[in-house]
Amino acid sequence: PLDKPADVHIRHQWPPNFTPPPEGHWVIIQPWEFGSIPKKWIETMRAQVDEVWAYTNFVRDCYIQSGLPAERVHVVPPGVDADSFRPDAPPMKLKTNKRFKFLFVGGTIWRKGPDVLLDAYLKSFTADDEVCLVVKDMGGDSFYQGMTLVDQIRQAQSNLRAPEILYLTEDLAPGDLPG
Repeated sequence: PLDKPADVHIRHQWPPNFTPPPEGHWVIIQPWEFGSIPKKWIETMRAQVDEVWAYTNFVRDCYIQSGLPAERVHVVPPGVDADSFRPDAPPMKLKTNKRFKFLFVGGTIWRKGPDVLLDAYLKSFTADDEVCLVVKDMGGDSFYQGMTLVDQIRQAQSNLRAPEILYLTEDLAPGDLPG
């Protein structure tokens, strides 16, 4: 509870919550990478939400093509802490001797395309190549439970001819992630 009414409410969560805030300007940040936005979302957003913030022009266009007025959809890219995430950040110690590492950070759920990444990686490289795919998965024990690519990743790891894959699921301290 706030001591006084809020001028602006910014909501970003999955699944989306379309219960209007008690007062103030209402902004929703709802990533969507699949083309058409669900009709029920658009109906509710048109009727109640003041603004939608999209991370990319692609997602903004999806909202507009699905019927949300263009003047209410804005591209607001996620920020980055450039003091922490910088090229000279001390690298995290990884259990690999491979020289080149590809990195995926996020939940390995279908909407993020990890299946496409894994397929391309397995078709492009073998165990003889100096590459390692580092997958830092998250949410598999909570909000993405039962939806991750863990089985496919484990299967690929068990193939002795497949290129190396490190699959990390443990939580990292915020200071460790830049490495």
